[in-house]
Amino acid sequence: MMRTIGFASSPGILNILGVIPFLGQFVALIVGIWGFIAMVIAVRQALDYTSTWRAVGVCAIGFVVYIIIAVVLAGIIGTEHMTPGAS
Repeated sequence: MMRTIGFASSPGILNILGVIPFLGQFVALIVGIWGFIAMVIAVRQALDYTSTWRAVGVCAIGFVVYIIIAVVLAGIIGTEHMTPGAS
């Protein structure tokens, strides 16, 4: 499972193009969609699902859990510590 998820995460390297003005958000959107589709395919193949919708559900649940953890951590750490130059 880790191998397939690792390969599915590889489009994320293109997020380095996010530093380009006016293009960064578009690139992040495209890479996010591409990564989600790759993750669905990886989950479907690794878990031998016959239904793509089942794999979509698994990935969607994982995404919701990821967002909840990110929000909780941002609340604990505080966003002022995440900005460059903040003390």
